[in-house]
Amino acid sequence: MSVALPEICWFLGIKIEVHWKDHPPPHVHASFGKDKAALRIDNGEVIAGSLPPKILSQVRDWLKERNGEVMAAWDNAAQMQAPSKVLPPEGMY
Repeated sequence: MSVALPEICWFLGIKIEVHWKDHPPPHVHASFGKDKAALRIDNGEVIAGSLPPKILSQVRDWLKERNGEVMAAWDNAAQMQAPSKVLPPEGMY
């Protein structure tokens, strides 16, 4: 049986997810169409995959703006607790 990954945010066609019991460093999984990347929450560094430059910049800006909320969501998912949704970038809700 497959378990759905917690989607914590969706904006501009970008889906942001965290994985249950995921490995450090704390990171999110961003997808845009067929492009996917894992980015560190603390500094936006791409640790796997790739995104188009404009999309990558938008995800990094969102991570900076919502850092504490995103980290809390990752912490919850790492402990198999439902993460809270995180707001999109300022002005997009």
